Amino acid sequence: MNCVGVDIVSLEKVKGLWTSHSSRLLHDVYTLKELSELNLVNVSHETLGLQVSPRQLRQLAIKFAAKEAAAKALALPHRVDFKWCEIEIIGIGRMAVSLSDRLSRYVVDRGAMRFKCTGSSTKSHALALVIGEFK
Repeated sequence: MNCVGVDIVSLEKVKGLWTSHSSRLLHDVYTLKELSELNLVNVSHETLGLQVSPRQLRQLAIKFAAKEAAAKALALPHRVDFKWCEIEIIGIGRMAVSLSDRLSRYVVDRGAMRFKCTGSSTKSHALALVIGEFK
């Protein structure tokens, strides 16, 4: 059985989210590895709009949409309390979904085997699709 999750997000929404909130939010959503892939490790919310190239913003938005899509594909009920950084989207272009140990145990107990992830963007939006393969 396959479960599909899809999400689309506005680049302006992602940019606005990070420029209007604390840098802690940035690190609550993205892992250090995700930010490192985009050379954004030392970026704070005050400097995000100044330091992020259009390509980096598109990749941040794709990763954000992929996290939302992964949560849908994982069929995480609202009662499962998790942080967005527990869903890690690795790679640019060809992406992989990596889960925290806690979320991994949760989804493996429910029969999850592996996940496929892809994303794309336009000048204004990012889209991601995640397919979860279950027993």
